Amino acid sequence: SSGINAEYGNNWALRMADDLEEAARKGQQREVWQKIYVISGKKKKQSAAVRDRSGQLIADPHAQKERWKEHFSELLNPPPREVDISDLEDVTPQPSFEYLTNTDEAPTRSEVVDALKKLKNFKSPGVDGITNEQLKY
Repeated sequence: SSGINAEYGNNWALRMADDLEEAARKGQQREVWQKIYVISGKKKKQSAAVRDRSGQLIADPHAQKERWKEHFSELLNPPPREVDISDLEDVTPQPSFEYLTNTDEAPTRSEVVDALKKLKNFKSPGVDGITNEQLKY
């Protein structure tokens, strides 16, 4: 009976090898690595332990997810703190656009068109929510 199991096992290995070669020949890298993973027999690792605020392990996956949500909410949304800006009262304001004078004219249409053409695509919009693509096209 052990010979029969070995024969079936050998056929499985041969089938897997054929499938693996075919996937590699077709350039299906994802499938190649999935088959290698199956052949290696490695098991997926369980996720790292998640602990509550008191240090107790959380076993329930839903409770773990909630704890992660709570953790990142606290991490990314710290409580507001009071800031002393009295030092800024002594700072001399810096004028912007010093090179512009009252005699400068508004940009011409061709200057605006040229500037729009130079904008890069796929960049985040500004505070107004308008993307470069919306301005360009």
